[in-house]
Amino acid sequence: MEDEKKVNPEPVEEKEQPVKEAEPEEESDFSDEAKPVSVPEVPEEEKEPEVNLYAEPEEETPVAAEEAPAPAEPAPKVEEKEDDEKDQKKVKGSKYIYPDPELSAIEAARQNFYRVYHKFNIVKWIVTGVLLVIMLAGWIVPSVLNKQGINFNGGMYISIGTIALLIVGLIVMDVVYRRKINVQMQTYFNEYYGHQGAYFYRDFVSDLKGTVDDKLPAGFAKESGIYNDIAKVGSRAYQTFTYQHIPGFVVDCSFQKKGAKQLETLFAGKYLKFDESYTDGNLLIYCKGNKRALPPNSLKGRNLLEDSKNVVIYGDAKGKALLTKRVREALNQFDTNKTFLDLAIAINSKGVYFAMGYEDDFMVLPLEKPFNPAPSVQAHNDIAKVFGFIDALNERQH
Repeated sequence: MEDEKKVNPEPVEEKEQPVKEAEPEEESDFSDEAKPVSVPEVPEEEKEPEVNLYAEPEEETPVAAEEAPAPAEPAPKVEEKEDDEKDQKKVKGSKYIYPDPELSAIEAARQNFYRVYHKFNIVKWIVTGVLLVIMLAGWIVPSVLNKQGINFNGGMYISIGTIALLIVGLIVMDVVYRRKINVQMQTYFNEYYGHQGAYFYRDFVSDLKGTVDDKLPAGFAKESGIYNDIAKVGSRAYQTFTYQHIPGFVVDCSFQKKGAKQLETLFAGKYLKFDESYTDGNLLIYCKGNKRALPPNSLKGRNLLEDSKNVVIYGDAKGKALLTKRVREALNQFDTNKTFLDLAIAINSKGVYFAMGYEDDFMVLPLEKPFNPAPSVQAHNDIAKVFGFIDALNERQH
């Protein structure tokens, strides 16, 4: 390689070299291996700008060694209201204090479920133990009788009968156990979402309707345009509501696409729609999160309007008109973190969509461990900001 890189300073008379026939390429051992293809260079002005879709950590300003930081002023004392103290409640058996009666009601419902679940588990193990004792007796008793010289010809039939009894008993017990636990779990889930809905939406919406069994209607996942290639949708607690004059819905859901070997998650969290058309612009706004966040996979080819360390905005030229001062202020209120992973907002002619990505500490319902209210308080504040964002849009619209 070094000889090829050297440059001869003196001109050398070129001699005609015999033309060699092209040597046949060696066949690869991998029959599906692609041949190398030369890719034409794309002019710089035609290349899509590179966008970092993850939030950049805040940089700490170093303090000079010789400069001591100014002493902090004491925080003003705030008198606690009696009403706030009444709302805060610690449920017996839980280590958490719940800042709202609806949250303490969730923990009470969880405890009721777990009490029944624990009781059924104990009964299950007792019944299993009894059946195993009967099975062992069916083997041991005939064997002992034979050793004592007692001719017991029915021993084999007893052994076979006890095994059959054991199998039937285990099947019956499992069916009964599952049915009773499912009934109790269904009751708990309905109570969970009932209290959660009251806590999240009571100050904003009317006509909140839906149960934990209600699913996101087919096609609603794709119409926002936030995610492409959705192969599977899982959902629960699809609820409709009216906010001021605007109909909408909210649902807990996950979207998945086909991967090389298995399905890959595109989104998991709360998905909301406000059924108000915005024909004078089209925007897709993404509030960036940490490395656990799942950015939309529909960004390629979109027109980039703005990119900052926390937010990236795509859309058409008309869409900029939607970004009024108040809309920007409402957008700046959202703050992603370890629980609130990210947020995608789509504004188009079909409505306004919010894909709020959340971590498992909020999305997974507690069963055995006490209900931690912190993730729900986080989501409550996030959803309040969603309604604030809609207010900002409506101020311009109306």
